[in-house]
Amino acid sequence: MACGRVLIVDDDDDSLAYLSNIVGEAGYEVETLSDSSEAVARMQADPPDMVFLDIQMPRTNGFQVLRAIRDADNLAGIPVVFLSAISSVTGEGYDPDKIYTQYGVRPDAFMPKTIEPDAVREQLAAFVGSPSA
Repeated sequence: MACGRVLIVDDDDDSLAYLSNIVGEAGYEVETLSDSSEAVARMQADPPDMVFLDIQMPRTNGFQVLRAIRDADNLAGIPVVFLSAISSVTGEGYDPDKIYTQYGVRPDAFMPKTIEPDAVREQLAAFVGSPSA
């Protein structure tokens, strides 16, 4: 039985499939979306327990999506983990305060696009809880 529903928003099909597989195998219900411009409407219709959100996407980038999530009263508290290959925010130099200063939004966590299954499971446990809980 799945514990918590996780929305993954990423325009890269390979990343979407890879992360979806990790999240599903960890015991969570997975919903995926490759068009970021649909993310907020989808979340409004059925809010997930957590979101993995790519930053660099066409039409609507992750910063814009996160801003809309934080501005929506019924979505503002949903944990959002940014995913990115953008060198300026990846690695040990990641600083949520810098992202807030530059883009006006603050994700709950950040994961570089070199996605490690253990790191994904760690974020799931931190924000949604353990599937065995």
